[in-house]
Amino acid sequence: MIIMVLLKGFSGCPNTNNGMAGVQPIINELNRRQLNTYRIAFTASWTSSSRPRVYSTYGHAMIKAFLDAGLYTIEDRCHRVRANDNGNIPWATVLADHLEVLKYFKNDPHFYNLGVEIINECSNTDVYPQAQIVVNGIRNAGFTNPIHFCDQPGPVVKRLVNPPGTSGETHQGIHHYEDETKNWQNQIDTLNRLGCTELINTEQGAGTTTSLYTAANIAALNAHIVWNDAHGVGTMIWTDSDLQTLPFYNNNLVFTGPSAPPMTHNLSLQSTPIVTWNVDGASKAQGTYPYNEGTTVNLSVPNKVII
Repeated sequence: MIIMVLLKGFSGCPNTNNGMAGVQPIINELNRRQLNTYRIAFTASWTSSSRPRVYSTYGHAMIKAFLDAGLYTIEDRCHRVRANDNGNIPWATVLADHLEVLKYFKNDPHFYNLGVEIINECSNTDVYPQAQIVVNGIRNAGFTNPIHFCDQPGPVVKRLVNPPGTSGETHQGIHHYEDETKNWQNQIDTLNRLGCTELINTEQGAGTTTSLYTAANIAALNAHIVWNDAHGVGTMIWTDSDLQTLPFYNNNLVFTGPSAPPMTHNLSLQSTPIVTWNVDGASKAQGTYPYNEGTTVNLSVPNKVII
């Protein structure tokens, strides 16, 4: 039996000006919708932003809270704002910042529920060589946590791979908002052809601003989510600080986890250690995983089972 867990959740950040107060409402909303993932975005350390997401203030504590809530957590430590940094990305700092987070959490019991997103949106330039160096640095440091890389649909699409002798999942995808005309489906198809089997879009939304959350764009987003589900692509809805975009959907966003009650399957981990999501007490990121028949395991996250 092979199980594939589909990562679905929100992307944003609690407002760090309010301390930890914004964390629990996000967790509550994720649980209410039976979603399993949160991507937590912090302003890149080398730039500035009007959004108060300073990692050094509450970063460790916020990530810890989402991990302890049983959520797969993507640390978007380098959420660059393109208008503010003019494309001048210090890639050595990108790697160092991610390694600092991974080293801090390496002894946490939920460590393998922690993923890393290399950087936020580097569209229209070929940054894959630099992104590959970051992948190499994380893997060569001994970390096997999932690594994420998403971009806006553009002319350059490449697959990131692990350096020889290392292991760990690398997830790729896109950022897309429904007021944009870019061909997102072509980008996903290209990633598939390149052999990327772990696909997740870490930002999607009805519009690039809430003024564009029209009925037509919300309907298009709902259709996009259905397409993602059918094609095994994870979906992260952009909610900005403290879920502030959700009210603009006027309760018309169709985005939940499994519609049926959690299923129980007879599964057991193989003897070879693999990263798994909430199976026999281990943790798992999105992907396909082989199991032997054995222990009964309750899977309370959105999933697809292929027998």
